[in-house]
Amino acid sequence: MLSSDVLEELLQPTRLRDLLPITAWPSFSTESKLQILQSVQKANWGAVGDSLLKLALDDSQPIVRYWALRYERLYKPDQPITQQARSDSHPLVRAMASASDGFANPEEDNAQLIRLVKLRNIEFYMASLQNIVDGFITAIETRSIPDEMLGDCMHEFLTGGWLRKHLSVDELSNDGWKHFNDIQQIKRLWEVTRKAEKRTAHQVGWYAPIRVERENVLDELFASLPLHVAIAVINRNEPESRELAKRVEESPKKFAPELLDEIKKIHERSLEFPEPDQDEMRERRTRQAVNRDDALLDVMLELRREVGGFREAITAKTQHRGFFR
Repeated sequence: MLSSDVLEELLQPTRLRDLLPITAWPSFSTESKLQILQSVQKANWGAVGDSLLKLALDDSQPIVRYWALRYERLYKPDQPITQQARSDSHPLVRAMASASDGFANPEEDNAQLIRLVKLRNIEFYMASLQNIVDGFITAIETRSIPDEMLGDCMHEFLTGGWLRKHLSVDELSNDGWKHFNDIQQIKRLWEVTRKAEKRTAHQVGWYAPIRVERENVLDELFASLPLHVAIAVINRNEPESRELAKRVEESPKKFAPELLDEIKKIHERSLEFPEPDQDEMRERRTRQAVNRDDALLDVMLELRREVGGFREAITAKTQHRGFFR
């Protein structure tokens, strides 16, 4: 792996940036090649340049060829570099080369792999949250993608880093519309579990956001969720899940008896296997995370939520007591 000093020297924004990485390329390890490609892609809003792209596509390691294509748009099928990428010996590279707007054509042999790599690289395609949710809802309603495959797509989308980053609060650009629209799209995702087949709906139950900023999107939807989705929700180790479980206990007649039975089992398991301290677990996950940036983002978002709660409490007190009293 290249040191930060070497990486900075190779990628300074001058004319030599086009020459130095190419000159050093044969001596790089696979990890260093990925590091160079990632850094150039970030600096150039995706494009790595024809010369570096050609070197990467000629590399013996499929992961290098895949990585080079993550932010490329191969619009012209008759170009040699497009033909090379789409005829690559590795299916992951071919899928990345074929990825295009929307879900893949069901007739394509590697359609599912194309869907998955596109969902993994949403950031480059600059798709809106509404566009992605629209795609899932259409696939669910038309049954155009088998449930096993669509469930894998849903899992990829919900557990990937893009959605978490998108839903994070951006105080500089958030004009209110983004907040409102994000909530509506996440609600649509929960609502469509009533139509979805079991595996796809189950992914939503386990992984879809319950809270967007400080709003619980399931406040009005929880009672209408399919039973197996509601069971998944209350088994999640999140404060919002515990709040919903408490609501079931307080109004048991409004919910299925199986849901109440599941809550009792959760209580029994918690007595037998006490949960570790949450602060300790959060620190351990952050220290052991492969992607430290995402782990640190989780910690920052959690702190933001806690600060937001304190702010609301202080505001409520000042409103009732007056500013100087």
